[in-house]
Amino acid sequence: MGWVTSFRYTEAGTERFERAAAVQKALREERMRGIREDEYLTTITVLR
Repeated sequence: MGWVTSFRYTEAGTERFERAAAVQKALREERMRGIREDEYLTTITVLR
C-alpha cells in the first residue's frame, strides 16, 4: 500500500482530463483511418 488511499479531480482538473481524453480519441481515430484495428494494435505493440 502506498500513501494515497483516494483522490478526486477538481473541477478544473476534470475539464482538463476530459479535453485530453477527447484529443487522445481524435488522434487514435486519425491514426486508424484506413487500417483495421488488428493492424493498428500490431503496430502499437511493435512500437512499444
